[in-house]
Amino acid sequence: MNLLPKSSDEFGSSDYWEGFFKKRGDKSFEWYGEYNQLCGIIHKYVKVTDKILMVGCGNSDLSANMYDVGYKDLTSIDISDVAIRQMIQKNHSQRPDLQFIQMDMKQMEFRDDLYNVVVDKGTLDAILTDASEAVLWEVDKMFAEISRVLKVGGRYLCISLAQDHIINKLLTYFSKEGWPICVHRLDDESDVKPGEQFKLPVFVFILTKFRRMPNAPKIFEVAYTEDQVERVEALDDMKKSVKALQHYALVRHNLQNKNQSGKHLSVSLYSPTITAPRYTLYVVDGERSMNKFAIFIIPQGRENEWLFGTDMGRDHLSKTVNFERLLVVATHREHKYDNMEQIKSELSAKVMELAPRNPGKAKVPFLSIGDDIGRRTVKHEGNSIDTGDYVIEDVDVDSEVFRRLYFKNNPSTCQSEAKLVKAVVKKKRAKVFTKLIVDPTYLAFQIHVAMVAGLAFMEDFQKIIEEGLDISILGLGGGCLPRYLNTVYPKATIDIVEKDVAMLTVAEDWFGMKPSEFIRPNMCDALDYIERLTHEVGRKHIVMLDIDNKDTKSALVSPPILFMQKDFLKKVDSILHPQGLFIVNLSCQGDARLRSEIIANIRAVFKLVFNKQMVDESNEVIYAISSRRASCQDTLDENKLGKNLQRSVKILQDLIKTRSESGAQQALVTMMEGLEIL
Repeated sequence: MNLLPKSSDEFGSSDYWEGFFKKRGDKSFEWYGEYNQLCGIIHKYVKVTDKILMVGCGNSDLSANMYDVGYKDLTSIDISDVAIRQMIQKNHSQRPDLQFIQMDMKQMEFRDDLYNVVVDKGTLDAILTDASEAVLWEVDKMFAEISRVLKVGGRYLCISLAQDHIINKLLTYFSKEGWPICVHRLDDESDVKPGEQFKLPVFVFILTKFRRMPNAPKIFEVAYTEDQVERVEALDDMKKSVKALQHYALVRHNLQNKNQSGKHLSVSLYSPTITAPRYTLYVVDGERSMNKFAIFIIPQGRENEWLFGTDMGRDHLSKTVNFERLLVVATHREHKYDNMEQIKSELSAKVMELAPRNPGKAKVPFLSIGDDIGRRTVKHEGNSIDTGDYVIEDVDVDSEVFRRLYFKNNPSTCQSEAKLVKAVVKKKRAKVFTKLIVDPTYLAFQIHVAMVAGLAFMEDFQKIIEEGLDISILGLGGGCLPRYLNTVYPKATIDIVEKDVAMLTVAEDWFGMKPSEFIRPNMCDALDYIERLTHEVGRKHIVMLDIDNKDTKSALVSPPILFMQKDFLKKVDSILHPQGLFIVNLSCQGDARLRSEIIANIRAVFKLVFNKQMVDESNEVIYAISSRRASCQDTLDENKLGKNLQRSVKILQDLIKTRSESGAQQALVTMMEGLEIL
């Protein structure tokens, strides 16, 4: 039996509802939850002594349920004469004082200021089928009538699925009237059956009639539980909270449906007072295990590390701890967290909704690294014309402190990282005073280690080092790469090309990069810079391209596509020394077709091209050898190339040994293993 309308427009017609209730017969129809789900909210906002009007009652048992628990002064109306006759027949003997009247709620016959409470269970959703002018006009009449019959201080309880067009109209209309608004999500503890369609969560809006008072502050509240009601500042914040709860319900449904995998699903939990999420929950489903469910809390400031910040890393973490479902929890810098116990307390009720079926009776463990939640200290916030807002923060990791740069439009990616070490600043009598400074010998990212290791491709590397390397780095960030190169090769001339003045300030003030005769910032567009250098053919030993793509919709994360066109690549090749090398930080985010096109362009210009795929990062490094050198046949001899690389790597290690940490020496050897000729 098909009881759904042919189109959503039919929900607003009396003819549809007449036919609907004839088909349903005497069986009640609860669109939006049973009474045991609604009673907690109803009892909170409706007194037994209140005079109550239920609009659009249909054949729901809600009015009968309320009558049975003590709400005696209750009148129900509906546009359907069939529904009203059914309800009278069903209730007259057991509930003689319960009134049912056939009436159009848009033209009610009751006097003004008669009722303390108006209850609307799905009626607004039935009338407000779309945002057309005609429908909105009908809804305006409905709201005006509700307002008219309510006493000042009376409550309008609107039970709704809160679809976009509905919540926009409801909240906008009554906020303009100056009514305080509170929204509850209806708890639904019923288990989702495998294969069952997703049902939108139900919300209850409590709108209280106030007299209009000019300049009075508007009141918006979100109730995450019956007892936890929090104030939000603006209407948009309330809408975002509803959206977040709807998304959470969808994620929960997908996880409970056995045909859905929990891998790579995530959901954010918001505090009403701040628009940024308070927690992001990543759900990782592993193999079947005796250990069913655990929650892993990422220490503050470590959310973007490979193990916690990537799908691959979280999969690895899940296998390590060996739970059938692992919920990985990330905190956010916009919020304050006092301790681990506070986090556990806030999450305990919510995370259990994401547990797998039959999680067992064992207590669900909270896991982390150590007992501390970690420390994150925001040192500076600023704005870049090119990239927008950014933040610099210091993070404690295993008794060490790291300084990191993030762009707020891409908060999941750490742009630059430096290690801070203690340095003596002055001695006074027997006391030694220290402060934290940037360690210039530290490279945080594999991608940068690989770019440094690429210098080993130059056959006459030792001679070139002695005479003075000439390097151009396109892209600055926090300046960690040029700072490191200047430390290990102090005679090298390093031209930095960056058009964003804000990034130069960040590199100098926060990451220890100081311009000098050997570190020379060029504040200009990298395309224009290379164009100028085409008049100085064969000069550059190394050109490094390390620029992120600002187009966040593109699969090409780095570099921008203009830098991978043949015309630009030919210009780069023309400025390279015969021993020169073009090194590119490339990330195509799994787009194999795009990557193939880019590699084809590079090979068409440089002939001899290698790559090194990063194990723990989604990037790869491309090494393109000067076409003048690549044209020599002996260069293509892999045995000779291997010997040359080994010799050059040894020279690199010796040069770095006295100027950098031992780990950097071994990293160079690792980077030269597993190279692929493209």
